[in-house]
Amino acid sequence: MSTLRFCPHGGTTVSGNLLVPTDPADYRHRRVPIFLGCNHLVCSECGQEVRQAPNLRVQGLHSNLPDLNASDDWASLTCTFLEHDVRLYACACRGWLETHMLLMEPPDLDPEEGPELPWRCKGNPLPSLPAMFDGSDLSDDASLLVLVDAAMNGTVPSKAPAPASFVPSIWLSRLYGYLQGTPAAEGMLNIMQAAVESGHPTRVGTALRFYARFPRAAGFISVLKLAEEVGLGAQYPSAFGEKTIERQVGDAVFSRATSNEGDPLDAKALAMTLAGLSEPGVTVATEIVRELVRDHPEWAARNAVAIVTADPSRLGSLMYGLKDADEPADEVVAGLSLAADPAVDSEALLGGSYWR
Repeated sequence: MSTLRFCPHGGTTVSGNLLVPTDPADYRHRRVPIFLGCNHLVCSECGQEVRQAPNLRVQGLHSNLPDLNASDDWASLTCTFLEHDVRLYACACRGWLETHMLLMEPPDLDPEEGPELPWRCKGNPLPSLPAMFDGSDLSDDASLLVLVDAAMNGTVPSKAPAPASFVPSIWLSRLYGYLQGTPAAEGMLNIMQAAVESGHPTRVGTALRFYARFPRAAGFISVLKLAEEVGLGAQYPSAFGEKTIERQVGDAVFSRATSNEGDPLDAKALAMTLAGLSEPGVTVATEIVRELVRDHPEWAARNAVAIVTADPSRLGSLMYGLKDADEPADEVVAGLSLAADPAVDSEALLGGSYWR
């Protein structure tokens, strides 16, 4: 029995200028920042598979549902006409003209305007190789190596959807999401680990962006070893269109630390991340700081001054995280130590809304 993969939020309908894959194994992976339309929506009320057509509008959608259901060629119907950037959807009991995108389950991007449709993703199978992926041959280990190596050098297949079309690290994440669960995915992870260990700045940077999205993928130990060697704040470039963006090693480590499932690599990533909160020059997103403080309030209270001294902008995240933890004693310990330190902004400390 094949393993099915499901689109997040029950699937998504998308406009005519976004991609609905024709390959039944191609789907929207929750860790890949690409908006793909679900290609296997099924209606829970009439039981029919939802059909769709890009750049097509129908005059009188509800009244013409019987004609849509009876036709294999919607474009040939007299009630339909071409219109760019829209997509027509219909099952036996409902129709919908998508002009942007709509999540089938909350949180919806625009719940006040979007309808509640009884359509849900019924799952996508594992890919069967050989296959064509974004217009490129994906038939064996050799072809996989060619595609991954090209992406490491900044070139992705011509039919890759945006933003993967100009951000190779996102395309590599898309490829892995497609292959995940197959032997080919294991071969790809061997390549990603080798890239982290390569010493080539752009290959390292691109692989780090991959592991930031898939921190539980095999080979992550190479990221931790690199962080020990160069520090969490060390930066490596990855391609972004015709430019490059510098990203720090810590981003991947933080991602593993906050996806904690209790294994030894999780513990190591967490220890490095907590230590990094006290290191100047290490950038940590405010939501990650707050989450870490909430989960480790006693540690945060003891290290409050070092955390804020390393980056004064962390004051709010620190105090809100302690408030989230609901441990008043730790809030008091942190507040007193911060108030006693002349380097801490006392107005920001006392004026915050995080106090009970």
